[in-house]
Amino acid sequence: MSDTLQLILEKLTAIEEQQKAIQLEQKVLYRQMEALFALYQQFDFKAPLLNMRSWVASPDLLAVYSALIQEHKPQIIFEAGGGTSTIISAYNLQQLGRGHVYAVDHQEQFAELANHQLTLHGLSDFGTVIHAPLVEVNINGTTWQWYDMNELSNIENIDLMLVDGPPQFENTSDMARYPALPLMQPKLTSNAHILVDDADREEEFNMCQRWEEEFQLELLCYYEKSWADIEKGARLYRHTSET
Repeated sequence: MSDTLQLILEKLTAIEEQQKAIQLEQKVLYRQMEALFALYQQFDFKAPLLNMRSWVASPDLLAVYSALIQEHKPQIIFEAGGGTSTIISAYNLQQLGRGHVYAVDHQEQFAELANHQLTLHGLSDFGTVIHAPLVEVNINGTTWQWYDMNELSNIENIDLMLVDGPPQFENTSDMARYPALPLMQPKLTSNAHILVDDADREEEFNMCQRWEEEFQLELLCYYEKSWADIEKGARLYRHTSET
């Protein structure tokens, strides 16, 4: 094959890959709009919602999360990393007329902002955001940076856990969100559901693989990023061990 032909083929391949990326991005954007419209149809929001792009929970994840709450009607929800997801879960619990969502954030100003948002939406009876700084925790001889468990001591009987924090960025621990299950497992009810955001990112993908090896989990659904099921990937588990 001549060098000229090889160069042409390489350029054609690059163009094809670019077209695939554009098509996937268009599908992702359509899914976000579709999910956002569904959320606005379901709830009569009393105040504007926080940003749902970039590093925060996306509309497609929140739509799945909302449907999960409506289907299983959890009494206690715990969110490792809160924000707009806390608003959505609290609205669901308000519709159900029962339950409470507890979210945790390692930055005090964000916890205060999220609690203020709950107040603006009239949801303070159904949601609380707790400030818990990141501290060193030891799990089987390995040190991690995770939320101070002393701040979470009163949370028990969790029926649904959303794992969307702490951020991996600038966290000294690999798989920064790994401690969520080993530390919170004693607080989970039997058959509790666990929803993991960013599941197709390397750190979270590895975390999920490790969880599946170490804990009794049933993978109920894998929302793949490559198919735009959820733009950052997500995994839904059922916690099958007794607490």
